Amino acid sequence: MDSRITETAAAGAFAFLVGSILWPPGAVYWTALSSSVGTTPTLALAGRFGADSDRRPAVGS
Repeated sequence: MDSRITETAAAGAFAFLVGSILWPPGAVYWTALSSSVGTTPTLALAGRFGADSDRRPAVGS
C-alpha cells in the first residue's frame, strides 16, 4: 500500500513539474513549429510522437 501512495505522489509531482515547464503555451516548441509549417502538420507530428510513446517497453522489461 505504501508503494502505491509513493508512486501516486511521484506521478503527481512529475505532472506538476512538467506542467509548470510547459506553461505558458507560447513557451513550447510546437507553437513555433505551428507558425512555420501550419497547424495540421504540427498536430500530425504531435500525435505521431504520442503514439510512439505507447510502444516503448517498460523500464526493466
